[in-house]
Amino acid sequence: TVNPNFKDVKVQYIEARNEPIYRQAKTNVEKGKCRTAYFEYEAILDDAGTYKDTKTLKDEALACAEYPIAVYSRPVKHYTAEAIRFEESTVNSLVNRNNIFLKIFDMTSINRRLENRLVNGNGELDDASLRELSNEDNIKAVLILEYKDFDKREGQLKKENQTGFERQVIKNTEGETSVYDKKIKYSEYSRQNRVALTVSYKLVSTENGEVLISDSYSESEKDDIRYATYGGDKNKLYPGKSNRGTWSVDESGYRKLQSLLNANTEIKSVEYLQREIFKELSGRIASDINNFNPEK
Repeated sequence: TVNPNFKDVKVQYIEARNEPIYRQAKTNVEKGKCRTAYFEYEAILDDAGTYKDTKTLKDEALACAEYPIAVYSRPVKHYTAEAIRFEESTVNSLVNRNNIFLKIFDMTSINRRLENRLVNGNGELDDASLRELSNEDNIKAVLILEYKDFDKREGQLKKENQTGFERQVIKNTEGETSVYDKKIKYSEYSRQNRVALTVSYKLVSTENGEVLISDSYSESEKDDIRYATYGGDKNKLYPGKSNRGTWSVDESGYRKLQSLLNANTEIKSVEYLQREIFKELSGRIASDINNFNPEK
């Protein structure tokens, strides 16, 4: 109930709304649920503007809720440079989420000595390394990346010589016209670039080695080109067809051949396809980590 003797009734309403939240937030901090408390303090400030020492407690809750993560890539025999680039892409994707609770580090910058012993050849985690990351480096979890089925193919440009006919219109001395189909050779080219990758991850607590979340994602990208070239007047070029060794004009194939003659001749590089795949896969992983709440 509102005290009628209280001069500012509005203040009482503010207190009635926010005091329970304020007390609950303090309780959550004591329970280690600092992220939850941060949002509760934030809700109080959004409602009241100022309330007791809420601003200070909110800042303390944020510091308490910080969740430092070290990103670590399992060693690979091949494509080492690509694995490094994917790890960099993952770190960048995580940082770009602007999650105020996450602090992202690569393992090399945190503790280079642990890179070779954090995970053994059988994929088992070294408990002593996890404890060291927790106690000495204040890392709460390690994001372990593992690469599988990495396929990077830069196709060769294939050339096929084809038989066709250049249609020529001939006018005689009397002004009459006739059509002459001149048998010629033209070239068709094809090429495909392809990149595919499967990457699995797991977020492991440095406190007890528990796998907090894990998943595996696959993606592939390819680009194909197919085009034709001819040194003469391409608008007059028709494909040829053979029947028992006798060549004739394939009228029905004119539009398809004209399309090839005017087709794109530039192919997306494997480096471009790789960047697109890395961006997609690292983005999925970053989204999972960003949405992970260690208090739930």
